Amino acid sequence: ASSNGSPSLMIEADIVMRGRDPKEPIMAHPPDTDSDITLREWLEGVKEYGKGIKLDFKSMEAVSTSLVLLQEVLTEPYRPVWINADIFSGPGGQIVPLEHHTFLSVVTHLPSHTVLSLGWTTGWTAGTDNPGKHHHLHRERELCRKCDFIVVEAKQQSQSEVMTMFICSLDLLLLLVQSMLFGER
Repeated sequence: ASSNGSPSLMIEADIVMRGRDPKEPIMAHPPDTDSDITLREWLEGVKEYGKGIKLDFKSMEAVSTSLVLLQEVLTEPYRPVWINADIFSGPGGQIVPLEHHTFLSVVTHLPSHTVLSLGWTTGWTAGTDNPGKHHHLHRERELCRKCDFIVVEAKQQSQSEVMTMFICSLDLLLLLVQSMLFGER
């Protein structure tokens, strides 16, 4: 972790539950189910940096245990903490999203300074003919609205993600932002 002098504000971690004993949250991205870095070790290492963290959950099984570790290890209320999970299937998404009701029932008890970063699965393959970008824009706008509705119910701060590779012009990006801020245009 050489980000101490970096101008970056946040450090992201992909988290799954280890696929063998000892079962514990680890730093890995599916399809991997093993790693030499546990979430506890990563959180201990992050403590020395003044950076915010984004925990990107790739398995529901890892969420509860990880949040307990987070509250044990990083007790500073000033550190930005984002909790992320893909909870809907999005354009071209092949991976099964986390079940949103279950995920939200676990994360709604976090401190109010915690930001929910709710997203959706996507799929895009370089060098191939991917599905139409206008379809993706419409689907991403719909998914942003769903995430915003869920966040209002959860009474948490939030942010929305947009897969910019599906935005083929500045006009389309502005349309998406306007629809997220002001409703359908």
